[in-house]
Amino acid sequence: MKRLSPRQLKIRIFAIEYCVDFNGARAAIVAGWSEKRAKQTACELLDDPEVELQINRVMAEREKRSRVKAFKVLEELAVVALSSEDDYEFVKEGETHRLKVRDGVRPDAIRAVAAVDYSKQTIKLHSKTEALRMAGQHLGLYKEIVETRDRTLEDLLLDDDDDDDGQAAS
Repeated sequence: MKRLSPRQLKIRIFAIEYCVDFNGARAAIVAGWSEKRAKQTACELLDDPEVELQINRVMAEREKRSRVKAFKVLEELAVVALSSEDDYEFVKEGETHRLKVRDGVRPDAIRAVAAVDYSKQTIKLHSKTEALRMAGQHLGLYKEIVETRDRTLEDLLLDDDDDDDGQAAS
């Protein structure tokens, strides 16, 4: 195996730690970067193609080891996120009731059910909000929010001006 430079080693550690909980600041600190600049360093690292490559490698290694594919995880999250209590009905069978998925609803929607109370004929679904948050996080939908959280409005506006014509506003 090729020996890594100190920077490459820090990047590898950052990528591994980032994939734990997608907290860039925490990952930067664990990898050895300054605690004071951890959030800014994380944003810079996440824009670095070398870091992106390392994160993708870590994710692929994790997927291979766990035998759980990312699309399967997203599929499960989608089942939870897209399910509604209206998707289910109780059906009487003899003296008992059974929960079933209504006609026209995907059959695997039953996996979104967290608990069933047959005596009250109520169900509790897994958290839709949590499923949407996790799917969004996995898909990188919140990256921009994390990157701009600690910046001032003025900083953000100046950056927008830079994008418009290549020069900052005067």
